[in-house]
Amino acid sequence: MLTFFDPFTQHGYLSGVCGSKNGKCEGGRETEAKKRKQRKVIMADKSPLKEIPSTREILKEAIKEVEIDIERPSLTARKLEKKCYEIYRKYEERVREKWKDKVPIEELEKSLSQSRVSRAGHTIELILQTLLDCFGIKYERNKKINEEQLDFVIPNVETLKKDPENAIIISVKREVRERWREVVGEAYILRKIVKIPDNIWFVSLFEPSEYAVKTMTKLNIKVYVPDEFHERFKKYGAKRFSEMFEELKKRLKKKN
Repeated sequence: MLTFFDPFTQHGYLSGVCGSKNGKCEGGRETEAKKRKQRKVIMADKSPLKEIPSTREILKEAIKEVEIDIERPSLTARKLEKKCYEIYRKYEERVREKWKDKVPIEELEKSLSQSRVSRAGHTIELILQTLLDCFGIKYERNKKINEEQLDFVIPNVETLKKDPENAIIISVKREVRERWREVVGEAYILRKIVKIPDNIWFVSLFEPSEYAVKTMTKLNIKVYVPDEFHERFKKYGAKRFSEMFEELKKRLKKKN
């Protein structure tokens, strides 16, 4: 038996016995299969992705470079999102450079792409959470009601259950595209099955489609868009992102 060193795992492994005159091992195919399996194990373990700081840590970095201006929350949120993306891509490039010769490039790129998408949504939620904290607005995140996952509940789930008219559900999305339809479905379930009134708000930090905004407002879903896009959507009843925080404060103050 011969021992070979695998550069992907930094460990040795035993090959099959060479019996042919040309020196080619019958165990060669098995060896290649093992290599592929070992590489898949590395990607399954997401070792490369573990070298990228968490979404929360990246946001902390971004906050050091972007001033949080509560007088202009829409602009602040957009700047933070952009800075978080820049910081993330910097770490991503380091990982790509380090791992490009250690794992299959297609697997690496697939993992990075999937991570980028999932982190993008989480980043938007954390940015909104940061602004809610700055305004002193009480909330609970990622809570379930009747198996429906809610991004934010203002002020809390207890109020939503006992006094739903004095609670607000906020659904936040990075890019709208088709995902606004999820909010419509969620609103329908919550209204018809859980009997929650029309207090569902939709928030995005990017420009939504006119059809999405028009449809949601017709279904009594309050829509908040970035201030810079408000002029285009106000005819449908959409509101400025910056207005949302003052309205939340007024509602909570009225309740108390």
